Amino acid sequence: MDTASDIRRTIDETLSAAGICVFPAEVTVSFWRGDTARRRAAATEGEQCAALPADRFISWDTFKELTTRSEAARRPVNRRIRALFVHACLTENRTEVWLQRIVPPGHADHSMRFAPVITRGLPGLPALVSSPGFAGLQEQLKHDLAELVRRYEHFLDTYGLFEPAWAPAEVRTGGTRYVVFFPELLEDWPEFSGAVTSSDDVDVFGCFTGPAEPESIEVVEYQDTLVEIRAILDQVEAVLESGSPVDRIVLTVADLDSSRDELEREARRRGLSLGMRAGRSLADHAAGSIFGGIAEVVERRFAVDACTRLFRMPTIPWFEPEAMQLLSRFGVEHGCLSTQRFDAWKAAFDGGGSRRFRETAEDAGWPLGELSRLFESVRTGLEAVVHSPSFADVRKNLYAHLIGSLVDPDGFGPEIEPVFQRCLTVLGEWIDAERQTGLRVEKPFAVFLASLADVVYVRPADKAGVAVYPYRVSAGMLPDHHFVMGLGRRAIAASLSVSPFLQVHERDQIGLPDHDLTEFFLRAYASGGRDVRLSYSVQTPGGVSLAPPVTVVESSTDGAGLYDHEVACWRGQAAAPEAGWYEPQAAGFAAWQARPRVAGPDYRQQPVEPGSRAAAVLVPLLTDENEQIRVSAGAVDALRAQPFGTMLAQYVGIDAAYSQMQGSDPLSFGSLEHEAIEWAHRQIRKAGCTALGRWNDYVSEQALEEHVRSYIRGRALKESPVPQVFLQLLVPKFVRAVMHAIQTEAALLPEAMPYESERSLSMNVSDRVQVRGRVDALHAIGPGGFALIDYKKNSIPQKNEIERGERTQIPLYRLMFEAQGQSISEAHYVSFENAKTEKRTVFGSEKAVIDETDWPDYRTDLEAGLENLAEALTRLDFHCPGGDRGCDDCPTREICRGKFAHRTSTSGDEA
Repeated sequence: MDTASDIRRTIDETLSAAGICVFPAEVTVSFWRGDTARRRAAATEGEQCAALPADRFISWDTFKELTTRSEAARRPVNRRIRALFVHACLTENRTEVWLQRIVPPGHADHSMRFAPVITRGLPGLPALVSSPGFAGLQEQLKHDLAELVRRYEHFLDTYGLFEPAWAPAEVRTGGTRYVVFFPELLEDWPEFSGAVTSSDDVDVFGCFTGPAEPESIEVVEYQDTLVEIRAILDQVEAVLESGSPVDRIVLTVADLDSSRDELEREARRRGLSLGMRAGRSLADHAAGSIFGGIAEVVERRFAVDACTRLFRMPTIPWFEPEAMQLLSRFGVEHGCLSTQRFDAWKAAFDGGGSRRFRETAEDAGWPLGELSRLFESVRTGLEAVVHSPSFADVRKNLYAHLIGSLVDPDGFGPEIEPVFQRCLTVLGEWIDAERQTGLRVEKPFAVFLASLADVVYVRPADKAGVAVYPYRVSAGMLPDHHFVMGLGRRAIAASLSVSPFLQVHERDQIGLPDHDLTEFFLRAYASGGRDVRLSYSVQTPGGVSLAPPVTVVESSTDGAGLYDHEVACWRGQAAAPEAGWYEPQAAGFAAWQARPRVAGPDYRQQPVEPGSRAAAVLVPLLTDENEQIRVSAGAVDALRAQPFGTMLAQYVGIDAAYSQMQGSDPLSFGSLEHEAIEWAHRQIRKAGCTALGRWNDYVSEQALEEHVRSYIRGRALKESPVPQVFLQLLVPKFVRAVMHAIQTEAALLPEAMPYESERSLSMNVSDRVQVRGRVDALHAIGPGGFALIDYKKNSIPQKNEIERGERTQIPLYRLMFEAQGQSISEAHYVSFENAKTEKRTVFGSEKAVIDETDWPDYRTDLEAGLENLAEALTRLDFHCPGGDRGCDDCPTREICRGKFAHRTSTSGDEA
């Protein structure tokens, strides 16, 4: 039997009887409504046909709202009402503990963390309590479950509600005929099946007429996800070239999130348009982030970074966008970080702001006084929304203080408006539940915000193309051509636990099976169109995937296609094909071939030849006026791990060129860091401080900020590509990070005496190679001993990296000090970024990475590594570890610049 013909005939019969067709979700509703409209239009052969009423196709959720009642004419509960009940129970549990196992008494103050699992488990409670194995459960758990049942029953009775899984429901159709399609795919079908099938006015179209057993379903196996994607897209192209309309093709992808990037990239290479129908939670949409931004600003007491994100959020149509940007700039320039007792914004406005800012604001038509009043309006509105006592008040305050007064309600963009309205619809659901029950929650705005993460919104496709759906979403659609890929066992699992309260062994004990929909979805997709192709990959982004429980057929393709051939052409391993490439590919390769190239050896795999042109270019870059090869202490580890890439980056200058092209300059920021820290230490030493722990008696944040601003305005940074105004905006945040880092340094060495900063070191490793370094801070401790501090802007070396000899900067500094006859007793890495400080002790305490007893062996290995490096540099040998295998297999390929810069040929003798 043809499933599609069967469904279409049933739809036509239902519509002719003025009936209503019910499908699992809005996606399948849209598909079958469109399919029916196309068939009707084709049947009339251009004549005008009767309009198709939209309300003749509805989703399962709409059907339940329209027809289901309890025997006592009660209304069914929904997830919002369940959530309100659970919040009420957990609020009481915080003040008077009554839950013993589901919420451990020690966690009663944080009861709300358990709300999702309790809400999810409510429908299955009666089956759990009445199961044969219930008596054998732990006494505390039995008490909790029985008490939940009692409280929920009382709640339902009080408000005239019913839980479909608890009490028999009744379907009231009012004489209208309904047909429910594909009920096996509904998560709550077991709860409603009795009432639906017993109704004389409701028919069920289920049990897909495809393969009766999973073993008779065939799935093609590919070696990995990329091979599968390429093979499937090749098949899609072939279908399109055969003349099939694009709207008759559907691509369904299990675990779409992990393979989406590769799928879109391969489609772009083919010039193939995809229409993504993948949904995201409302919280992840730009419109949903508006509410998250409001909450963050209020919770963080209007911290300037949170305010900047909200005030400059492009999705918010502020009535006065220029004023909001001025407020953001004011907060940045005046360091507005408030505490519970200090209102930084008020203090900054009361202080009159800086003269330069006042002039800028007045030129823009916003005197400081008006900006201050605007900020207070914003603050009042945001606080009113976040601190609203009820869901109804949340909506009222949104419109009273923000939408219509500060935010233009008609200014949302076409992509933002529908998502924003969907968020407000969710808020309306909470208001309805609140009104029906009279229950209140403590922080309704926070509850509403959290619920946005549970609501998936599927944005209409922004362009025509092959429709791409996540797995399960497209089940029930029967297009002409349906490609279903990624069907690994983990990706297609669809099992619903009826008892989320229980541990695995307890679930086995009670004997209640989970509601497993996996097989039903497989059968649905196997019957999902005239031409259905199912596939899966052994290797996936998430690891090795097990085959689905069906018949597996090995793919006839090894994954070699046009893409692999193109790569081989670029590498000089194959000739360009006469046909088959897309125009941009062919044009790009032709342009590459037309460029003049100098043939030569591959220096990733062999030393640079003495006297060659390459040596003539490279040697002056490596050596100083005394013809010694200079090596920075910070570059030693990189040269040992990835010599070819490091040579290109640091000596040839790729990193510097890259920074110039990007308009950013790490050297500018590094210069600022070193200058700020050196100045602070200089002030401490000049004041005669003998104990680093008292450093803040001599250095103030204000003085450090003034010095840094002066330094930026001076000559030192005038050649930087980074605009000064940008650097100046970063100063307050940067200064706080530096102050925090020095505080960490002082906590590590409170009794140390500040001795020297920016100490230059050098050590000859051989006659030709010298290692040079500069120590950030050096402090005297004990008789003749020193403590060393090395600052890192980002992350610090990990313990295992230091132990394995992969990150050796501080050990190398100690080696250089000892070569000069000085002793290092302690050494620490200190990292600072965004005032978040990390530290790592390398020498000098029980928790040090390198114990003093291990130092002699570590030093021997370090010296041997330096000697090997010196020998390689002298020979101009920068070959990559494993370079014979190529960049694709190199362990440092993600950070090595070499793969972007080399070009070799098999002929000639120059590079």
